[in-house]
Amino acid sequence: MRRLLALLLVAALTYVGIDVLADLTQTRPETIDPNSRAEVTIGVEIHGYLGPFEDAAQSLWAVCLPQLGWRTQVVEAPVIVDGHLTAVVSPAPGAHSEKRLRGCLNDVTLDRVKGHLVSVTQLPALAAT
Repeated sequence: MRRLLALLLVAALTYVGIDVLADLTQTRPETIDPNSRAEVTIGVEIHGYLGPFEDAAQSLWAVCLPQLGWRTQVVEAPVIVDGHLTAVVSPAPGAHSEKRLRGCLNDVTLDRVKGHLVSVTQLPALAAT
């Protein structure tokens, strides 16, 4: 009887452990407000890049922008100042999109160009259409 109870206890704990692990690692669709917008700022560093800094920053942004999701549009042209590129996007990225963008920038996507996510700042929502 003890053996059966121990086996049932191990099975129950295994089931609960797997269920908790699945919840922690599953990517669920984000709830995105289509009228939301955010200012995204990335830091850009170049090390031996042969072209202008602005080209490197724009290229890195263009490569990593899709990580914010297919619905994301740049609503204000990116501005490059003091090693940072800042752009306004809509809809505002959710937590998963932000992680994907951070990963793209940290992966040294372009040769001799390194980026990092500085901030994602929520802005007032656009008027509903």
